[in-house]
Amino acid sequence: MNKKAFYGSSSRAYDYELYHFDSTNWNAAPVNYLFAAPVNGEWFIPYAGETDDARCRFSNHERWNEAVQRWGATHIFVHVAPNEAARKAEERDLILSLDPPMNEKHKPKTGLINLAPGGFFDTQPASAGGLFSLSPILCR
Repeated sequence: MNKKAFYGSSSRAYDYELYHFDSTNWNAAPVNYLFAAPVNGEWFIPYAGETDDARCRFSNHERWNEAVQRWGATHIFVHVAPNEAARKAEERDLILSLDPPMNEKHKPKTGLINLAPGGFFDTQPASAGGLFSLSPILCR
């Protein structure tokens, strides 16, 4: 599996794993994610997000088609993050750093977002079922 570290505006490193968006069967895991488009041997990130349920969110993501058609996205980087406050802080940190063009509404109008100091991540392992599942998608 391809892994890559992405750095937030805080200089904090976040470790992500790369998957093909359309051919992955997702589990209901809480994750941060980055849509990715291959460009000259590197990855361009048009969108960053977070969700408490990857299976439901990725089954019909309203921004995926735009990412594919406008920015050439084919893959998604994913980081399992069980703690909601940590996911939201990571999302903001990476949006400020990576400047994804599809995240305009999430960028601050003026100044920087005040991120809480360290200790963002829950160190508990991902669920025993892992990140993937072949079970049917049942969303709330």
